[in-house]
Amino acid sequence: MSIIGITGGEDVGSFVVNTYIELEAHAIAALAGGLPRRPAPPGRGHEEILGWLDEQPESSVAFLCFGMNGYFDEAQVTEMASALERNGTRFLWSLRKPPSKETGAGIGEYMDPGKVLPDGFLDRTV
Repeated sequence: MSIIGITGGEDVGSFVVNTYIELEAHAIAALAGGLPRRPAPPGRGHEEILGWLDEQPESSVAFLCFGMNGYFDEAQVTEMASALERNGTRFLWSLRKPPSKETGAGIGEYMDPGKVLPDGFLDRTV
């Protein structure tokens, strides 16, 4: 049995997990990194995105979202971006950063998506 301290929790300081590290090392490492952030309310650009969507022809935009744990490594992101660009489809992409290989924690948003996308991708597609 493992006891894991959680930092950043609003109501919980720690909790008990009935498991063995050897069985679920990845999950325990993710939990040890702290509680996941709650979804953020729409930030800057929300109105701009909705306005852009309203201007597009009906059923003409592909929405790429792979869920809360949907993330890809840089090579996969590059392949998807290249395919989207070659295809010419309008798209809205929720691109998530993979967890840290060291801790298993840290799934989140890219601060600068241009660093993982092909050179010039944002200029050609935004």
